[in-house]
Amino acid sequence: MTKNNKMINYIMAIILATFNPTIRPDFSRNLLPYASTFNETQVWNVSGVGVTPGTVVNDATHHRYGTKALRINSTLDTTLYFDLASALNFTAETTGMYVVSFETYHEDLLGDDPNFIAEFYINGINPVQIQADLIQGSESENVWQRFSQIINLNAGDVVSFKGTFTSGAADSTFWLDGLKVEADPNKTGFPSVYAEPELLGKSVSLTFGTVAAGASTTQVVAMPEAQDGNIVHYGVRNAIMILGGHWGKAWVNTSGFVTIPFKNDTGSSINLTPADFLIKIEK
Repeated sequence: MTKNNKMINYIMAIILATFNPTIRPDFSRNLLPYASTFNETQVWNVSGVGVTPGTVVNDATHHRYGTKALRINSTLDTTLYFDLASALNFTAETTGMYVVSFETYHEDLLGDDPNFIAEFYINGINPVQIQADLIQGSESENVWQRFSQIINLNAGDVVSFKGTFTSGAADSTFWLDGLKVEADPNKTGFPSVYAEPELLGKSVSLTFGTVAAGASTTQVVAMPEAQDGNIVHYGVRNAIMILGGHWGKAWVNTSGFVTIPFKNDTGSSINLTPADFLIKIEK
């Protein structure tokens, strides 16, 4: 994030806090993984009692931030449960108070008293629940509404997310966006302005050298902040994008080290010239 963007976000936070006393006049880091932005297509785990009662997809029809939000559609008059396994987990860095928040949007919901519950499990147990009553009526429909809750965590606690949607009727839909968890060291109890999770990264020069036909090779990069299970993003220079050469998915092979793989399927030996790679870690 650039210095100018940080200043703009700070100014926006002050403006929002002026008109809405439930928003803190500061800008705090979103501790959730990047998957929580819902901008990228993901395969969600959806379940019900004995049935699959609907769908959960990343959707651009309505979104509060970024390019997409999460569209939750209940096709049956029952309760729908959804999660993304460990892809939304985060580990508390310090002991203290945290604030979790999110926003919902709905149009013409059907049924009696539809509601959404966001559950944040601490070390797999003792979920903190935030209930969002999706009230029908002109004042609450077609607008984004924000909900928040305080949670107290110890350093090292692993927090996971699950969602529950009780529609009260078939074919009810709402959108979820702005999911955020932030530290609240001043114990205000309020969320700050929304921020996308940061990707931690570095630029490094790598030399893969000569790779024989049909052979594979890797380069290992030291990144102290990388932990097993983190998602790794990296960019490849155009000069070494070779037809028939395949840059594979990078991963954290050991905490603190990232592996970048390459396979030569060109049918002949090739030489990869040294190049700079931008590598980012999604925590």
